[in-house]
Amino acid sequence: MRMRISRSTLARLRASHHLRSVGSTTIALVASQVLMAVAGVLAARSLGPSGRGVVAAVISWPILIGWLSLLGINTAASVRIAGGHRSDLGTTLGTAVAHSIVVGGLVTLGAMFVVPPALAHLGDNADVLAMFALATIPMVVLADILMWVNVALGRIALANWARLVGPTLLLVGTVLLVLREEVTPTTIVALNIIGSVVALALTAIGLPWRRIALSISELRADLKFGFKAQIGGVLGLTNTRLDLLVMSAFVASSQVGYYAVANNMMVPVISLAAAAGTLLTPKIARMGSRNREGVVDASQLAAIRREQRLYLILASAGGIALAAITPVVIPLLYGPAFNPAVVLVLVLIPGYVARVYIGLASAGTLGLRRPWVGNVTEGAGLVVTATLLPILLPRYDALGAAITSTAAYTTSALVAMFAMRHLTRQARSGPKPGEAEHPDFGASRSAAAAATPGR
Repeated sequence: MRMRISRSTLARLRASHHLRSVGSTTIALVASQVLMAVAGVLAARSLGPSGRGVVAAVISWPILIGWLSLLGINTAASVRIAGGHRSDLGTTLGTAVAHSIVVGGLVTLGAMFVVPPALAHLGDNADVLAMFALATIPMVVLADILMWVNVALGRIALANWARLVGPTLLLVGTVLLVLREEVTPTTIVALNIIGSVVALALTAIGLPWRRIALSISELRADLKFGFKAQIGGVLGLTNTRLDLLVMSAFVASSQVGYYAVANNMMVPVISLAAAAGTLLTPKIARMGSRNREGVVDASQLAAIRREQRLYLILASAGGIALAAITPVVIPLLYGPAFNPAVVLVLVLIPGYVARVYIGLASAGTLGLRRPWVGNVTEGAGLVVTATLLPILLPRYDALGAAITSTAAYTTSALVAMFAMRHLTRQARSGPKPGEAEHPDFGASRSAAAAATPGR
């Protein structure tokens, strides 16, 4: 006897499952941030502002360059799999491996000629450490793609464990180094690299590697959509990292250390929204798989707006709490030498609250296959960053970078708001001619995948 489930009951079950997924992902993200923060505190007390600045600079460059190397393959893979193309999983893995080796490898070779000399002035063998850190770029690329694939497949638990394993190893290793009095920039960078290797291995577990194959048509389709999506992602990462990268090349390492600590303190503001954004893209893509491909549905936009309202409230509450405790927490955890970071935190809080709105708008509209929203939004912020940073950084050091970041994030949030309103008007007026089939994925969709209903 078949049991019939009403649409309202099914909707509640889906909402409950999504909330549990957001909750578990949030716990993993917060826990990973806490683990890294504790490890950072222990390391910073031994290294001091200058040594902490060296570690922040060396680790930041591979992250940014790795993102540049992705070219949106991670987003394209997630949207493809979540949108009903699970039969393409073997070729998606083939694309991931080929892309990480070829593109990631070539970019790594180029970066090794540029970055280490730029960091040599920081001391503590920063240039040598940068060489080793940059060598992990292909691994960074592959790990990111596999993480998105696991989330799209609904393997949330595995993805969360992969997020936790690196910070856990970092903290355990840092504690052992502190006890042995062997904390140096070299040992801390080495721990970060080891954690990344283990995390990559964990994300690869259970995927159908025996079916791996390279499909040129799928690669072209993924690059076509992914490149559009990557523009916004790269602009966003550049927005959040450009100030730190420029500081690492032009200001004292102590200023880099203050600024790195201030940004690390933003966990209460962004953690919940970061988890929700990770899951929002495949969620919106799955909703769209029940409609004509490429057509914006009002229910999808309503789901994005609900997420934005909820997490803006939570981020604002976290920001208020952070502002209240920061003057006590920073000197207590990091020591009196890091007192200048208190003002930086207070300046950054409004910007990070705005960043919550930006992140959810970009993540949700990627699920709609409208990457232009993130591109325009992050582009506007980058213009502000590029304009203000050369003016404020030489005069105010880390404080100038903090002011620039908050101004850039606020500008991006305003642009994202106008973009969401534009999509709402578009959904009410109905699809334009040519929107019935999404061009980036339609050509590569197999007949079996086309017949598979969306989840």
